[in-house]
Amino acid sequence: MNLPAALAKRREALGNVPLLARCRWHWQRWRAALGRGGLLALATAIVLAVHGAFVLRPEQGELRRQRIALIAQLQACHTPASAPAAAMEQVRAQLRMALDQRKFAVMEQLGGAGLLLIDIRYRGEDAVRGSLRRTSMDVSAVGSYKDLTAALELLAAQPLLRMETLALDRQRPENRLIEVKMKLSMLGAPR
Repeated sequence: MNLPAALAKRREALGNVPLLARCRWHWQRWRAALGRGGLLALATAIVLAVHGAFVLRPEQGELRRQRIALIAQLQACHTPASAPAAAMEQVRAQLRMALDQRKFAVMEQLGGAGLLLIDIRYRGEDAVRGSLRRTSMDVSAVGSYKDLTAALELLAAQPLLRMETLALDRQRPENRLIEVKMKLSMLGAPR
């Protein structure tokens, strides 16, 4: 018997079998051939293929567009070449100030940002290099998160001031004021 005649005979025989019975037969055949682990792997591969085609592929284009937009924003924020010169001038101006003046300036900045200063303790000056000295300040204050963030922004703008530690404590969750303990370290030349 030739191949086209055999296929026609098989097609004619399958035409009389209901669709549900044919699907059940195919299922049993695949189950016997692959086993439970093979069927699980096949189902996982199908789910991953559908997920990749309908979820990941559209998101990939959106992520690419966001990446291009963020790179454009980053390039627009490029700082001019004069910024290092301005920063060096600020460092020189701070070095010309006496350490006591800078301590009072830090206290004024913290108070001006809205923090209520409770306790400030100074530690001795340690020689860093040559005539540079390091002075440490332990500051205890009370204020809101908004006041704290404003104070931290002001402190971050000072090039010779470094925050060593920062500890926040809130007694009760409903209390909007927090207790702030920070250790600041500043470089300067003694006068």
